[in-house]
Amino acid sequence: VVQFDAKNSALTKFIDDKENDLLAKPAGGQRIGNIGFGMFPRISPDGKFCSIDIDSPNTPVKGSAHLQLAGVITLLCASQKTEIVQPNVALVEKTKLTAPNLELTITEVQAARPAEKTEGLPQAPLSLTLRSQRELDEVAEIRFFRPDGSEIPSRRSGTSKMAIFGAMKVDWSYDLQEKVDAATVKIFLWTDLEKKRVPFDLTIKSGL
Repeated sequence: VVQFDAKNSALTKFIDDKENDLLAKPAGGQRIGNIGFGMFPRISPDGKFCSIDIDSPNTPVKGSAHLQLAGVITLLCASQKTEIVQPNVALVEKTKLTAPNLELTITEVQAARPAEKTEGLPQAPLSLTLRSQRELDEVAEIRFFRPDGSEIPSRRSGTSKMAIFGAMKVDWSYDLQEKVDAATVKIFLWTDLEKKRVPFDLTIKSGL
């Protein structure tokens, strides 16, 4: 498992054993926050497990012994990668990186400011954002390297996605632990990515 596909998943039933719909709009109130699958699924390092929270606006009634959930979960699964190497990439805004059926543009680059100007909070020596005009499901990871081939430690620090009038914008932000003007960028793509839909119908004890 490499990703939980919330867009193509659905929670169709969430009730207690008194037939109360836990997904229903509360009487006299409005839904607050996310409803259904949680926004932060967790995938184990070996990719064998995925855990997802369920959020609902209602709670089971007192005395409920069981909860029933039904729907379908869609997961993106893969195990094989290929490597695309982009040598001597200038880490400045508007630089483009390309791979088969993929184009990324550096949209933001920021070097760390002195600690006294950031209230003492640690900052990465260099932060940058890569933007795509479509989903990045096939991208397994992106890594940065020095000219001698050694890797620059980095981490993906943020992800955002926005669709307006059919136009998609996906941003992946990175923190690099070294300030450099250019780097070899390696884009790792999944080669065997497939989408698996898993129907479920569960009855669990509520303990209320």
